[in-house]
Amino acid sequence: MSEPAKNKTPAKNQSPAANFPAFPRLDRDIERFFGGRWPRVLDWSLANTTLNELPNVNVIDREDEICVRAEVPGFKKEEIDVAVNHNTLTLKAQARAEQTDEDGDYVCKEMTCNYFARTISLPAEVTGDNTKASLEDGVLEVLMPKAAVSKRQRITID
Repeated sequence: MSEPAKNKTPAKNQSPAANFPAFPRLDRDIERFFGGRWPRVLDWSLANTTLNELPNVNVIDREDEICVRAEVPGFKKEEIDVAVNHNTLTLKAQARAEQTDEDGDYVCKEMTCNYFARTISLPAEVTGDNTKASLEDGVLEVLMPKAAVSKRQRITID
C-alpha cells in the first residue's frame, strides 16, 4: 500500500525557496560553467530566512519609554518609513540601486532593489507624540514614550 502524499506547501512565513535546497548549488554550477559571467538573480543566502525576520531588532522596555533598534545597513533615512500605532511599530524601507549603462561586460552584478517591511509588537502601549527616530551607522533607533496607562508604577509593601 502506498504512503499518502506529503504536503509540500511551505510553512507559514517560510520562504518557498527553502523547499528547493538544490537551487543555490545549481546557481553555483551555472556560474562556474559560464566562467563567472552568469548574472546572479537571487541571493540564495536568504533562502532559509523569512521576511518577518528582517531587519534584526532589539526591543528595550525602559521605565518611561520603549526603545527599538533595527539593523538597516545601506538605507538612507529618506528611504525608511516608521509608523507607531498603540502597541505596534511598523518599519518599512525600499532602496533601488542606480541603473547606469557601463562599458564592458559585468563580471558580477548583485546590486538590486532592497525592500523590507516588519511589524513589531511592543511590550507596552506607546504614544506617537514625542516619538523620535534616528539613523546612525546603519542602525535605526526609535524612542517611543509609553502611554500613561502603560507606565510602571512602584508599589510599596506595607
